[in-house]
Amino acid sequence: MSGAQINRELQNVLRTKAEECEKALSGARVEMEVEPAREAIDDSAQTVQRQFAAERMELYSRTLRQVKAALGRVESGSYGICLRCEEAIGQKRLAALPWAPFCVECQQGAELLHDRTRSYHGEARRAA
Repeated sequence: MSGAQINRELQNVLRTKAEECEKALSGARVEMEVEPAREAIDDSAQTVQRQFAAERMELYSRTLRQVKAALGRVESGSYGICLRCEEAIGQKRLAALPWAPFCVECQQGAELLHDRTRSYHGEARRAA
């Protein structure tokens, strides 16, 4: 298989994932619509449902941004290169997560930093 064919297949996979995310975002937006609650318990259930929908919207939105960025990297010829260390991203990782922007090591570092930042801000809010 030629490099051009691989790129076309990869672009198709990424475009399909982008479409899935866009549909999921639309569905989550519908769930966010506010309907008048008949009873207090209905209001509580709707609040929880909207919170879950908001979390799903954030997840799908983040994934959609990553997929679109990966499509841009395919077009520019930089696909498969870690955005942090500029080393090749492993084929197993790309097979599992074609829109991965980082190699495994850099992704773990980013997650650790994210977790520490969330922990710090959570402690700061509790102290205030």
